[in-house]
Amino acid sequence: MIISTIISILFFLSVSVFLLRLTGINPKNNIVASLVCNKYQTHTNEKPDFYELMFIFFIALCFRVLVFLASYAICGLMLDNIKSLPMADFLHRYTAGDAQHYIDIAKSGYGQLIENGEHLMLVFFPLYPILIKIFSVFIPNGMLCAIIISWLAFSFGTVIMYKLAISDYDKNTAIFSIVLLSVSPFAFFFGTAMTESVFFLTAMLTFYAIRRHTWWRVGVFGMLCALSRSVGVLMIIPAFFEWYEDNKPIMAIKNHDKKILKEFLGFLPVLLMIWGTLIYLFINYQTTGNPFIFLKYQSEHWHQNLQFFGKSVKTLADYATGDISVALAIFIPGIISALVSVIVILYSSNKTRLMYLSFMLVYFAYNAGASWPISLSRYLCCMFPAYFEVAEALEKYKWLKYPLITISAILFGIYFSGYLMWKQVM
Repeated sequence: MIISTIISILFFLSVSVFLLRLTGINPKNNIVASLVCNKYQTHTNEKPDFYELMFIFFIALCFRVLVFLASYAICGLMLDNIKSLPMADFLHRYTAGDAQHYIDIAKSGYGQLIENGEHLMLVFFPLYPILIKIFSVFIPNGMLCAIIISWLAFSFGTVIMYKLAISDYDKNTAIFSIVLLSVSPFAFFFGTAMTESVFFLTAMLTFYAIRRHTWWRVGVFGMLCALSRSVGVLMIIPAFFEWYEDNKPIMAIKNHDKKILKEFLGFLPVLLMIWGTLIYLFINYQTTGNPFIFLKYQSEHWHQNLQFFGKSVKTLADYATGDISVALAIFIPGIISALVSVIVILYSSNKTRLMYLSFMLVYFAYNAGASWPISLSRYLCCMFPAYFEVAEALEKYKWLKYPLITISAILFGIYFSGYLMWKQVM
């Protein structure tokens, strides 16, 4: 109960700062506002060249391949009574948990996958299976195909993340934010047959378009993001606040500035992202006749409903005192991830762009609001603005850099080893 209260207080303090910033109060005239309205710096003149971006892609891809090779060595070392480890058996360890479901959907489609007379696989969003289906033309092995898609999506995602970061931070911060992302304790999921990398890439593309105010691209990439995860459609919220911060519509209306209507009409293409959710609902309807059947399956089969995140954190705390193996795999990391996330959100709430702050607030509340939050640590890996802020802070406190990276990398290795051994790391 205590940890839930602390996390809730920190979160709502961040919301308060966000709301104060929306008022547009002049910090010079208000002591409170001066504490919450520090102006961020932009580095819009930083433009990476092609070779710089390709180098980032190459390093990210090599990292994923090296982790893959290291994982083969881990399995060979830790598995007993085996003379060899066939690649098919090894790849199967990369498809633990829900991963196999995406491969099955790509192979058979939603309509052919029935369990106990129900189409339970409809809870899984379609973009990743579609990509697996496309890539399987060139890579027949479904498991290997899914993994390679994750590698490529992660590598391209880091390139876009870098381009986005140097719009608002310096190059050292941009590079180190990618390092932090890559070795965070649950970042190994970016290289497995799960949706993390695809969601990450589509989110990066969406945010880069938001930052560049290319609203048609925001709509298209946001639609893809909404097809990768349910939270994707909420990208419309940071898009709106970037538009709001740039155009100051309330002030424009007060000043009778007629240009604001034109700017608003130019913003409307972001609504295209809603089509991602509509397509997903149509798939549900086409398969079962009920566009919202996935909500029933989520609730009855996977025991997932949306609730106040404080209640979900309490659930994590309650189960953290149970079986030590499961507690260390799921519940304790979930609590730590939630606490670290809200601390970073509060720390950055007075200086990061409104689009980043609104995304972190919405993304945290949505993912931490799952009634059975067993994958919270994995989901929070994609809260990318947090890495920007931590990386920037570590430029001031350089002595913390390498200890933090070392600890994070060690935890990465521990949890990845557990995942490969089919422990309940989700």
